[in-house]
This record gives sequence, structure tokens and C-alpha cells, in this order.
Amino acid sequence: MEVHHHSHTERKKWAHYFWEFFMLFLAVTLGFLVENQREHYIEHKREVEYIRTMVEDLKEDTGSFNQLIKINLIANEKIDTLIALLKGKEKNTFARKIYYMARTIPLSDADLVLQNKTFEQLKGSGGFRLIRNTQTQNKIGAYYQNNKFIETGFIPMQFENRRDLFTAFDELFDAAIMQEIMRSPREMPTSIPDNQFKLLSDDSKVINRFCTRYHIMYSTKRVTSNQAKNLITEATELMKYLQKEYHLE
Repeated sequence: MEVHHHSHTERKKWAHYFWEFFMLFLAVTLGFLVENQREHYIEHKREVEYIRTMVEDLKEDTGSFNQLIKINLIANEKIDTLIALLKGKEKNTFARKIYYMARTIPLSDADLVLQNKTFEQLKGSGGFRLIRNTQTQNKIGAYYQNNKFIETGFIPMQFENRRDLFTAFDELFDAAIMQEIMRSPREMPTSIPDNQFKLLSDDSKVINRFCTRYHIMYSTKRVTSNQAKNLITEATELMKYLQKEYHLE
């Protein structure tokens, strides 16, 4: 009787320990799953926030690219007029207009710049791991990495064009009049009589050299605008893809 009672007690203790262990294991497992789920939720929320701000960057890109195209179109129309006036037989008659246009056209230069704040944040913080879809990673990388040449190509090219142009001013234009124009560059100066607006040289080579610099500026603006059109297409496609993928409004 005693042996039987002892055996029954042992089985009871074993079952009790088993259920205690099982319940503890279940609690730890559920806790791990809940914590894991919570981390996934937080990371997904961060992923969506990154994508949302990237879409805003892309909207800013398309707006600035469209503005650049408009600015370049107006500037190139003025360059066309300026070269025609300088090459024309009555250039001295239009000296006031030539002075004003030659000095103010470069002021409208607009640089082709990508808004890559969110992309750089993703790179710098290791945030790309949050984007689990490989196709999405590739599309984002393609837009930003493929267009990095803008920083080393178009922007320096426009700077060089302006620098070369400004160094040629002294061959044709009076510095005092140029200074007066820059006091109020949005308006044609009226304080200087027409007869003071004179080109310093009538040498065809000097005039051609100056026109050539403006021609190079014109060409750069055309190429930059064409690239901006391509970027608008790329940015719009990426924006639509991200909005659809992440169900953004």
C-alpha cells in the first residue's frame, strides 16, 4: 500500500512539474512572439515614414526640375537675342539693351539638384534594411545612384560657364555701368544717358569670343533642361510606384 501511494505521488509531482514547465515555456514563447511582432510593427512604421518623406523629396524634385526648365527656356531666348544684337550691324544702337542683358542673364542660372535627404538618411543610419522588398530597394537605388553625376557634371559645368563669361566682360563693357546695373538688376538703369552705353571694342574677334561664351552657356542650359525632363519622368515613375506599394495617398 505504501509503495503504491508513493508511486502515485511521484507521478503527480512529475505531471505538476511538466505543466509548470509547459506554462513557463508557453509564457516565454508568447512573450518572445509579442515582442518580435512589436519590433516588426515599429520597423514597418519607420519604413513607411521613410518612404513618405522620400515621396515628398520626389515631389520637390519634379517641382524644381519643371521650374529649371522654364527658367532655362527664358534665359536661352534672351541669349538668342543678345547674340543677334552683338552680331548685328546696329549693335551700338542697342548698346543699353546689350549691357543690361549681358550682365543680368547669368543671374537667372538655376542648378540641377536632387533632393536626396531621405536617401542619405537611409544610407547613413542603415535604414535600407527596413525596406524588405528587394525590388523597392533597387528602384530607389537606381534613381539616386544613377544620377549622382549631376553633382560632378552639370553643377560644375554651369559654374565654369559663368566664370569664363565674367572674365570676358572687361573686353566689351564699362565696369562703372555694369556696377550701376547691379544696383538694381531687375530694372533697366535710367540714371545713365544712352550715349554712355558704348561697347569698348568693335573687333569682330572680341565680339565673337564673347558670343561664343554665351553660346556655350546656351548649350549647357539646353542639355541641363533635357536631363531635367528625363529626371521628371524617373521621379514620377518612382513616386507612383512607392505610393502604390505603400498605399500612400
